[in-house]
Amino acid sequence: MSSSKVYYEDITTSLVCVTPKVTVYEGSCFSYISQYPSGDIVLHNFANNYYQGGPCSQFTPDGRYIRSELWSNTQEDQIVRKYSDSLNLPRSFYPICSDDSQALIYSVLGSDQPDIITLPALNGGNYAKSANRQIMISRTKTMLYAARGKVLVTGLWGCGAFGGSPDDLLTFWQHALADCHLEKPREIVFAIILDGASRKWGSAESLTSKFRRLSPGTDKK
Repeated sequence: MSSSKVYYEDITTSLVCVTPKVTVYEGSCFSYISQYPSGDIVLHNFANNYYQGGPCSQFTPDGRYIRSELWSNTQEDQIVRKYSDSLNLPRSFYPICSDDSQALIYSVLGSDQPDIITLPALNGGNYAKSANRQIMISRTKTMLYAARGKVLVTGLWGCGAFGGSPDDLLTFWQHALADCHLEKPREIVFAIILDGASRKWGSAESLTSKFRRLSPGTDKK
């Protein structure tokens, strides 16, 4: 019996990357999501990896909310203030993940509330180290997959008290979205709202323009 060779095209070269719709919005995450059914939404809780609710919040050791200062307005701060009456963040929960991990917490709050992904950025923003950049790219990919098929609402992740820059963050998203093997949300929303820590990166207008470069078909130069 004669044998024959069958050659298969390398399918990885023919994959077409489908980039989710990217929306950039100037305002709080909660003001944006009101237009969607809650079951479609996944909020990204930026999360401080070491402090209960972040550096501007105060909780008891067993996790009960005390108060929040207003100088910071990350999505973690917005979520803490929104759910302060029912939120419980025991000190024993921290750190949320190890510095070299891409683990996240996915919380389902119920039919009338959005789901929440809790995923910290690296503290310090030292992204000159390739290992740190790769950790952030991996965390971004994990978040994309966890929110697959839904509307993921994120923002200036790690660009406040953690010291990361919007340019670094944009690069992480570009790398993660370029992964053609990864299931992704159907829409990604960057809700841009400045505070005392992130205002140093420029105006809200300049930052919204920067993140619009992630939209399919947009000039990325």
